[in-house]
Amino acid sequence: MKNIITPLLIILWLGQVQVDAASAARPNVLFIVVDDLNDYISPLDNHPGV
Repeated sequence: MKNIITPLLIILWLGQVQVDAASAARPNVLFIVVDDLNDYISPLDNHPGV
């Protein structure tokens, strides 16, 4: 059983190293959305609380 666990842990660790290296190359992106439709949408019949 010990012979199976050691290679499995090494493979999992190497996979984690690859994931960390791939995520470091990605750029930081900030996506901001602003919704100011208020009650200007016609299906809402201009109800201000909707």
